[in-house]
Amino acid sequence: MRIKTKWPFYFLIPPALFVAIYFVMTVAGFYIGHQRDVQGEAVHRIYIVEGAIHTGILLPMHLISPQLRSFIVEEGLNFNYVEFGWGDREFFLNVPEMKDLTLPIFTTSLFLPSSSVMHVTQYQNLPKNAYKLSDVKVSPMQLNIILNFIEDSFKLEKSRPIKIQVKGYYNSTQVKDSFYEANGSYHMFNTCNMWTARVLFEAGIKTSVFTPFKYSVSRFINKD
Repeated sequence: MRIKTKWPFYFLIPPALFVAIYFVMTVAGFYIGHQRDVQGEAVHRIYIVEGAIHTGILLPMHLISPQLRSFIVEEGLNFNYVEFGWGDREFFLNVPEMKDLTLPIFTTSLFLPSSSVMHVTQYQNLPKNAYKLSDVKVSPMQLNIILNFIEDSFKLEKSRPIKIQVKGYYNSTQVKDSFYEANGSYHMFNTCNMWTARVLFEAGIKTSVFTPFKYSVSRFINKD
């Protein structure tokens, strides 16, 4: 008598259950907001940028601290805005557009902890190619928290950021970008959008509690 085995079915249960739990966390986290209490009068305007996948923090250049400015401003360049993003090294450096995304890059960045980079983009004007640009006013204390968080995300060597010598996405008088080594590992519970949301949360700006995807980051911006 031949006994039928069901091991392939049982083998699929753990990953399917994990995906289901992650989906529920994502949906529930989208609707639940949280924020810290940070005092002060909101006098500075900053922006949250949404791209195809990534989000970032966009700041007017005159609000950047001298220390952070020394990290990213090259001699002879003069831009009015700067966007900071954090994310998976392989994804940022090798997937400038969605058509460049491959299955190995996607699965590795999602399921395996990987090294990270800071993506710094400088603009003459507010970016017109963003999928969404949300503005929020912050107090001097909130701004200081944001600047410190961003500064601490750069990996330093001899007190200087480590610039990655690769070709960026842009290189013109209107927009220019660079990549730098970053602190932290990227994985599905620590994505580029979660980094942006943490910046906002630490500064007392309301955001969703679980933000693996871009839509959750700015959900509560200007909703109160």
